[in-house]
Amino acid sequence: MKAKLLSTEGKYLEALIEIGGAEYCVMDELTPDVESIPKDEGVFEFEFANMLDEEESWESIFQGNPEKKKGIN
Repeated sequence: MKAKLLSTEGKYLEALIEIGGAEYCVMDELTPDVESIPKDEGVFEFEFANMLDEEESWESIFQGNPEKKKGIN
């Protein structure tokens, strides 16, 4: 899918991207070096991936959504 880089706090920090008119806050793995910074008005191919904190307990993970919200955070 195509995404547009709107802003970034720096590599591996928060970045704001736009996909299909919706904005998403993601971890910036897009700009770790000058060669990988999106060109062409910030539009680039994007694929969501998830990450887990290996030090977080399973109990904390499963109890971390008491409202049972569904979505990408």
